[in-house]
Amino acid sequence: MLGCVSQPQSVKANLPLVNPSFANHNDASSSSLLKSKAKAIPELRVVPNQTIIIEGEEYTVSAGYTSALGNECYRLHRTGNSGAIEVRPVCNNKTFWLLYPTLVSNNTL
Repeated sequence: MLGCVSQPQSVKANLPLVNPSFANHNDASSSSLLKSKAKAIPELRVVPNQTIIIEGEEYTVSAGYTSALGNECYRLHRTGNSGAIEVRPVCNNKTFWLLYPTLVSNNTL
């Protein structure tokens, strides 16, 4: 018995895979889902280890990473008025930045 084996390409990503509906922006259904789940921000300028302001909220930018889809991504950290720490990913899909909903929220009070 003979066979071939190939090892999958190594991926360096430490976040869960992004829902496939976020990756396909061509049809109307994925476009409406994208708008309800992630916000496109074309003019965003992301600098690692700096602060940025999005819609009046100040976030600290983490070091960058490459998502499993091959996009440049960063985690944004913010402490809310209640003391809860919020973590949101933002990824560049080559056309615009996508700000995803909160992944983690930790109430410190």
